[in-house]
Amino acid sequence: MTRFSLITLVLGGFLGYAAMANCNQSATRTSAPATIAQVTSGPHGQTAAQPRDAAKALQRGEAAYNRKDYGTALRELQPLAQHGNAVAQNWLGRMYQQGLGVLKNENEAVRLYRQAAAQGLAMGQTNLGFMYAEGRGVARDESEAVRLFQQAAAQGYALGQYGMGLMYEQGWGVARDLVEAQRRFTQAAETASVTSDRTKAMQARERVARQLAPPQPSASPPTSVTPPTPLSFAPSSLPMGDASPPETLHRRALIIGNAAYPHAPLRNPINDATDMADIVRRFGFEVTLLRDADKSTMERAVEDFTTRVQRRSVGLFFFSGHGAQIDGQNYLIPIGAALGEPSDVKYRAVAADWILARMDDIGMEVKLLILDACRNNPFGRSWTRALNRGLVTIDAPKGSLIAYSTSPGKTAEDGTGRNSPYTTHLLRESPQPRRPIELMFKAVRVGVQEETKGQQTPWEASSLTGEFVFAH
Repeated sequence: MTRFSLITLVLGGFLGYAAMANCNQSATRTSAPATIAQVTSGPHGQTAAQPRDAAKALQRGEAAYNRKDYGTALRELQPLAQHGNAVAQNWLGRMYQQGLGVLKNENEAVRLYRQAAAQGLAMGQTNLGFMYAEGRGVARDESEAVRLFQQAAAQGYALGQYGMGLMYEQGWGVARDLVEAQRRFTQAAETASVTSDRTKAMQARERVARQLAPPQPSASPPTSVTPPTPLSFAPSSLPMGDASPPETLHRRALIIGNAAYPHAPLRNPINDATDMADIVRRFGFEVTLLRDADKSTMERAVEDFTTRVQRRSVGLFFFSGHGAQIDGQNYLIPIGAALGEPSDVKYRAVAADWILARMDDIGMEVKLLILDACRNNPFGRSWTRALNRGLVTIDAPKGSLIAYSTSPGKTAEDGTGRNSPYTTHLLRESPQPRRPIELMFKAVRVGVQEETKGQQTPWEASSLTGEFVFAH
């Protein structure tokens, strides 16, 4: 969207640096941001007699925030925010977004970010842009996110450029354009005034460069930038009998969440997919994220996912949504599929076996297929006899692990919280450092069984021969 949102995990240190903001409405916009002492209020802020006091209060609030004294930060920043101080509004929005010193309230965070953005605060525009991009505290609107990022970027704000880079990389609100994404990340790296920000922009630029590069005969990916906490095999075991260092494995993921089924909508798949995308980015994956995808979109994404792939690579496919088992085969249901009869599923849904076969054919060294797709029959009573409950196990080719949210022939819960029970525990357990993936899924299984009081038991089929970990 713990949540592991795009805002907190992809950008990391990018957000919350009020000292980098430039919201002085009377000044000409430049690429050099004002300091926190210079930024005192927007057009509806304090009077001319008050800016020095406001600047001191902002400094005290920032200092308290940085030392994690959120009670003091709240006391200093809240009065300024109420009087229209854009920087204080942005700080306070961050506190409400993360639940720091206040009850977590994304709606209130959006309200405060919106106030700051309306005064031209580039940082507020950027933060609000990510709330719209992820549907946090507001209905998801990728076009509005693009508009806000563009406003921030036009002020020379590095994080606005970075946000636009992400939108172009993922094809959110704009046509997917990796060349433009690379250009935006380059601009962010060149204008960022904080080292950690510059590093993240450079890593993003390198990530896109690898996607643009033609296939290499060598298995080793570019090593000029090493992503943080990369996904790899544990050093005690080499992958699948090859003697190459495990950290050279290239990593990519395709993550899909389908929820807007006309006759059987689901509550959580969009959140499940979004949060999974966030966390696997943290582990060094290049991620393609699809939300509410139709059949042609899913098929094109699978083809792209399994094209121009280095043979020494890790592939992760995650799907959250409706799935069906017909005649011993598993199918993932796209949005908008016209499924009048059970036989339509074979031709108008996407076969899970096909996805795994594509991953194997292209030579992915490690193939991870995670299916949170065993919801109840979405097709009505007339299908009950033809449609088997749950999914069936798939034979795992060498070097693969297939994980199901529940045991064969059973159905899984969608959940009443932000995520399904399965994805909730997957998000909770995967960041544990140096834990072999089999033990991680065992912990997920225990957690789901406890949460569902034994009604749901996750299942895996594995043919991995090396020890594989998500996080170091």
